[in-house]
Amino acid sequence: YDVIAKEYEVLLENRFDRKGKDRFQSVTSMNYDAGWKTMVLFYNGHRIKDFPYKLCPVTTRILESVPLAGRIAGFNRQQPDS
Repeated sequence: YDVIAKEYEVLLENRFDRKGKDRFQSVTSMNYDAGWKTMVLFYNGHRIKDFPYKLCPVTTRILESVPLAGRIAGFNRQQPDS
């Protein structure tokens, strides 16, 4: 847990991609209405192009080693700084 929490903090510090787009996004209308945002690490079991996986090697290794039940795997938050 401690390592994943630290990796999450590093990802927060690097949450904008090269074009300045926030990696946290509303991925469904339900998420949008409730204020949830997701930093997607895997979609349909595949890596996201240009995602900085080197910043979260333990989280990446875990997600690659388990069958992902849903289409999206990542970090969720409901409000900034949560």
